[in-house]
Amino acid sequence: MSKLLKGKRVFLDTQVFRKARFGVSNPAFKKLSEICKEGDVTLVTTSITRKEIDAQIDEVAPEIKKTLGTAASILVGFGLPEITINGASAATLTEAEIAAFLKALVAIFFRDCDVEEIELPKRALHNALDLYFGKRAPFGPGKKKSEFPDAFVLEALKSKAGQNGESVYVISEDSDFSSACKECPHFEQLPSIAHFLNLWNVHSDSIKQVRATLRANIKKIHNLLDQVVEGISGEMDAPGSVKISHREIVDVLDELVISCDDSKASTEFVCYVEFDAFLEIHPPHNAHAEQRQAHAGQSVNITLEFDYDPTNPKVFEVVTYWAPQSITFSAHRAS
Repeated sequence: MSKLLKGKRVFLDTQVFRKARFGVSNPAFKKLSEICKEGDVTLVTTSITRKEIDAQIDEVAPEIKKTLGTAASILVGFGLPEITINGASAATLTEAEIAAFLKALVAIFFRDCDVEEIELPKRALHNALDLYFGKRAPFGPGKKKSEFPDAFVLEALKSKAGQNGESVYVISEDSDFSSACKECPHFEQLPSIAHFLNLWNVHSDSIKQVRATLRANIKKIHNLLDQVVEGISGEMDAPGSVKISHREIVDVLDELVISCDDSKASTEFVCYVEFDAFLEIHPPHNAHAEQRQAHAGQSVNITLEFDYDPTNPKVFEVVTYWAPQSITFSAHRAS
């Protein structure tokens, strides 16, 4: 276990999977799986979390099908090979087939991590009801009944927190979940897997060389980040179309080292990006389309995997990158 960590158990909230579009092959998920296999970290989960993940995959399957269909049409228009998944054309996959594929990927990730599934304590319901009627997190003043699954998950995690004086790392950006974590002294809440891995790598022998390489190539890196952002498309949470007219990285908020081996490393850059777009909203019942300008500012996480030379910080060759394919604009309110 890294000297900087306060415990070796890590929990991933459902929100983490959804934000990644259930793409558990991205560098952060892969590195976490690797250190779990080595026994240095233990991934924990609950049956409730697994069911939530499956339910949310079913929710996003129609959206992913639409995205795959659009991408397939563009490739065909350019005369490029079509996208295939497990040998089948992505454009012909049903929502059920896409959901089954994603669920299988997530199941493999949990299996490869040798996940520890925590059972609910006997007093979980009693404790959750106390939180609900006391208007305490994760319920809050509105007594949000939809937060009961989170309350049960937290009770399960509390049964492991503090064992041998160790904390449980809870990875989540959900505000109610994060608020509840603050009330338990043996929870360490972090917003992403990359933040956890950045702590993990602090005492790596290679970390100084990787940081030196990043500093020496900052202009090249910023140009690469600009290019990646230029490839991000727009979508809406309702029928219609989005045309992005302007994209700009306002600031790089963080540089998180996911992995740093002898000559290969991965770093996640948290970029605050502003987007301007033109929305065409298609209302139901064939009513006239609404057209309007929209603006959105949000953080975009971009991971660069690169080769470097520990003896020469000027050496920096990107092998591949990972970034969201699109951002979502709201058709129901100003973005």
